Amino acid sequence: MLTGVELLADACGSARPRRARGMRDRWLRFVLEYPRPFDAASERQRMTALIGADRFQLIPLFEPTEASSTCFVALQIPGLERTLPVDALFGIGYDLIDRLQLVSAEPELGFDNALGTEPADVIDDEVSDAPGVESVGGFLKRLCFVGGDGPENTRWALDAVNSGPSTSGPPSGILIAQPDTGVTRHDELADAHIRLDLGINLVEGGGEPIDPMRRGADSPGHGTGTGSVIISGPAGTVTGIASDASLVPIRCIDDVKVFSAAPVAAAIAHARIADCHVITMSLGGVPSRAVHRAILDAIEAGMIVLAAAGNCVRTVVWPARYSEVIAVAATNIASTPWRGSCRGDAVDISAPGEQVWRATASRGQPLTESAPGQGTSFAVALTAGAAARWLARHTPGAVRAAALSQGVSVQELFRKALVATARRPAGWDSSDFGAGILDVAALLARPLTEPGGAGGPAVESAAPRSGHAGLRSIVAERIGGPEVAPAAEADEGFDWVRFGLEVAAISLDDLSHGSQGLDTEASGPPLSDQVIVALAASSDPLLARFGSGRRTVGDLPPELPPLTSATQLRRLRTAGPDEHRTLAEARSAMTDDVVTARIDRLRAIADASPEVETASVVSAAERVFERLRAGGDLDRDDLDGRVVVEALVQMEGRPVLALTDAPIDPNDPRLGDWQDVVALALPALERARASVGRIDGRGVHQGTGFVIGPGLVLTNRHVVENIAAPVPQALGPQRWVLPGEATFNLDPAAVDPARSFRIRSVVAAGRWPIGTQAALAKLDVAVVDVETVNAAGRALPAAIDRHTSGAEVHTGDTLFLLGYPARPRRLPRDADGKIRVDVAERLRVLFGQRYGVQYLSPGEVLQAPADVTGNPRRWAFTHDATSLGGNSGSCVLGSAAQMQAVGLHVAGDWLTANYAHSFIGLAASSDLPPALGSLIRSG
Repeated sequence: MLTGVELLADACGSARPRRARGMRDRWLRFVLEYPRPFDAASERQRMTALIGADRFQLIPLFEPTEASSTCFVALQIPGLERTLPVDALFGIGYDLIDRLQLVSAEPELGFDNALGTEPADVIDDEVSDAPGVESVGGFLKRLCFVGGDGPENTRWALDAVNSGPSTSGPPSGILIAQPDTGVTRHDELADAHIRLDLGINLVEGGGEPIDPMRRGADSPGHGTGTGSVIISGPAGTVTGIASDASLVPIRCIDDVKVFSAAPVAAAIAHARIADCHVITMSLGGVPSRAVHRAILDAIEAGMIVLAAAGNCVRTVVWPARYSEVIAVAATNIASTPWRGSCRGDAVDISAPGEQVWRATASRGQPLTESAPGQGTSFAVALTAGAAARWLARHTPGAVRAAALSQGVSVQELFRKALVATARRPAGWDSSDFGAGILDVAALLARPLTEPGGAGGPAVESAAPRSGHAGLRSIVAERIGGPEVAPAAEADEGFDWVRFGLEVAAISLDDLSHGSQGLDTEASGPPLSDQVIVALAASSDPLLARFGSGRRTVGDLPPELPPLTSATQLRRLRTAGPDEHRTLAEARSAMTDDVVTARIDRLRAIADASPEVETASVVSAAERVFERLRAGGDLDRDDLDGRVVVEALVQMEGRPVLALTDAPIDPNDPRLGDWQDVVALALPALERARASVGRIDGRGVHQGTGFVIGPGLVLTNRHVVENIAAPVPQALGPQRWVLPGEATFNLDPAAVDPARSFRIRSVVAAGRWPIGTQAALAKLDVAVVDVETVNAAGRALPAAIDRHTSGAEVHTGDTLFLLGYPARPRRLPRDADGKIRVDVAERLRVLFGQRYGVQYLSPGEVLQAPADVTGNPRRWAFTHDATSLGGNSGSCVLGSAAQMQAVGLHVAGDWLTANYAHSFIGLAASSDLPPALGSLIRSG
């Protein structure tokens, strides 16, 4: 196994020589914290000797101030994308700390984290992923974003904060720095005061901070939208809250979900050097020591620093989570919290963030439009504008003098005024949403010398706060429940400076996937070996619990089209699989007696499950049946309805059977109506399951695979992305690097080392990166090379025959899924963020607590490839066999194809459908890379 530095050196060997400027969002980068002054020449020499290559850049982020004794420098490899697994990135960082005697070495991360999905991949137009509103992935968006067109009154947000008349006129002299994606030349900003001369482009390097809105960027036009909320003049649709202030745009990101700390830290430092008065950050993500230091320096210099609390993950994200920053949550026109707003005791104030009118900007569209938007991004922009007006009202000099006389920073003086003047609606939850809602008129009327307001502590001119309490608090949120260890039991010896980012980032990732309160096995990206050792040695019970247990993969949620009403109704069939092929047949079969019988069945099951609210489930079922029978569609956003449909199907007709070394028993009562079908297919099922195994990477369950030839195992590319890294880039890589041990285990229980085969390399894979969302037009296929005889002397079993010619699968065909479902990371939640107990109960009925072992699941083809929308190459079909995360790469056997493998399971949303690549479609496609096509067709 390679050490961290050896892995870095191996990856650097694939970097393409290039002249590069700026800090690109996807390049491999670490933020190094030196305990000494940085000498560029000597440190470059040391780094070259360490990694055996000179294709890197060392970029000082900002000059140390008198308050800091450390120096932050970005180590960047131009042209080498950030594709290494997260635990490998942290391992490299820890090795760099030891080899170079650093204070910290924080990797910049590129995994699906707290605020949605990673950026859309740059591929052809046909399969490009459309960015979501406020850059939140589809699943989270459905849970927290509000539908509808929004209020017609384009000034409603200004009215809600008692902003008063427009402040347009000559520049007030107040400079608002906005680290973001930059701005565009939008009509709504035509009469705004924008200081491009003071801004900077840190992404591309050099030039003006203009947002190019490039394809593949996750948040194109974001800075234009948030900036318009602050400074747009009255001539257009949008009126800014402080249109006499001047905006200093700083282009430092393409994605408001911040995993790239270096450019954000540099942006904050630039704002301080440019003598800006306010910094507004409509971005958030993981913690960063460099960003924290830059914030402290800015506050020490007399600036006001604000940040958005975050979207959709409920807990406040960084940098808003830092106690020194003013954190802003979001509300709506009814003066109640926006349902997608993050919340918690870190929030200072709230402001409108639901359906706030702002300029819209997207690639290829005229820069003239405006529309309502959602997110705490707009709430913090409004509050930053209020800060600018407060400074203009009193003058910066007077504010500084008042702060000095009171022994606080300008930041704390403003926070006190903000808190003291906030409007508190009846029933306001101050524990989660701060002092109340921003009230500009009251804020401006309050004298600087007036006491009152619960401001935070003054910032000292000393070393940056460790932030240990804040880092530990998110671990507590991750663990949840009554057993959370109190702060008094904290281990003061735990090295938070070294390990804090990893612990916090993994906790935040877990929370974003709904793992709060679940067993630690429900977690996602694996921990590095170094932090596992440190957590195990800690006396802190909270850290010990966090680090215990195996960390398993989550599901791969598809951002795919919902099933049609006809298909949904077919799944509620009353007889055999060939009935109700059409919508009319399905509707006509749903008589009063059938509906009553179905609801009675659901009521009986719910009554037998003490954790399920029977009345709620039955009410949802009645509503769903009434809508479907009346010709309505089942809305994808209707989680209650989708749960009912899925529950009826799973409870009555889609069993799962855990397999052991014993023969499959077709009389197993859990098979129900499928006993006869399984009995007929038994010989083929027994042969096939012997060649289906679990794929583990660095001891973590990553997915499933099956043998297709001597030493060859087929799985998904997204599974391979978890055990290997494509270099030098994710799109069409030159090669793959295995950062640690990866195995293919053929034991049904996946525990017998004698049946484990070492994965030696990645032979071939689809060209397109998959990341965390499936897309039907992307080829999610990979073949790995596995030892043919393992250390125990066992030989790899025979290949499974694949159905690559003849008839394609048809709707209604019986199929069988063989794979290793993992414990789910995410369960549907209600509007209050609580886990749907009916869904959790159903999973317990189906799987008990047995995950990561081999299961057989029968089902049917729901849609043949020709019927699946968004499937231009016709290489995907849908099915309804029960699956979970970990089933990725499972073998799909078809009874109509003489029990050959008809597909490779790709992704599933168990409340919608499951998707598989069709071997007929793949074999006939000209889009496969030649090597991969040959392996698919012949093995």
